[in-house]
Amino acid sequence: AAVLGGRTTTALLNVLNIFPMSEYLGAVNASKAVKDFYTNPMQNRAFVMSKSVFMSDRVNTMDRDMREFSKNLEGKANPVTRFAKNESFRLIAETDLMLAMPLWLTEYKRVFQESVAKGQDVETIERNAIAAGDKAVRRIFGSGEIHDLAPVQKSSELMKMVTMFYSYFNLVYNALSRKNRTGSKYDLARSFLYWIVLTSIGESLIRGAIN
Repeated sequence: AAVLGGRTTTALLNVLNIFPMSEYLGAVNASKAVKDFYTNPMQNRAFVMSKSVFMSDRVNTMDRDMREFSKNLEGKANPVTRFAKNESFRLIAETDLMLAMPLWLTEYKRVFQESVAKGQDVETIERNAIAAGDKAVRRIFGSGEIHDLAPVQKSSELMKMVTMFYSYFNLVYNALSRKNRTGSKYDLARSFLYWIVLTSIGESLIRGAIN
């Protein structure tokens, strides 16, 4: 697992999350979200992490297998093991957050402003804004938290092995399925372009450059 977690290729591929993010927000708004976030990255990161338990825990919960790896190492005294727990998936997690945080903050601000305009009370505004940010990240970047997993991922140990890193494929399926149910044929084609075509082209280019 430490080898997998340290793989630079896996971390680099996280940059391709810009395509699903662009499908969700629109290409212009996605670019603006990234630009606005990185105008003051440290302050914005601290804000996101202080507001959302989901985001602050994401380093250990972004994928089921990463979450279970981290959980299995809890309480182990071996310093090498502790180091593996703290560092093996750090690069992958940080490159995931690189775009997840801008998306979260953009959705938080959007719903916050909409709720203020509706005259809602402060507690409701804050709750709705945080929930919107969390929901957007779950939809676009996925989550390894138990309640976010497909039933097949929570069954026997054998099925857990068979469905290793199934979360991403389930995420893509759900994204396209939602568009098929609620959108037009154009909307579905647009989602397919961002989630499948552009992401696949980007992955091929990255792997080709590394190899």
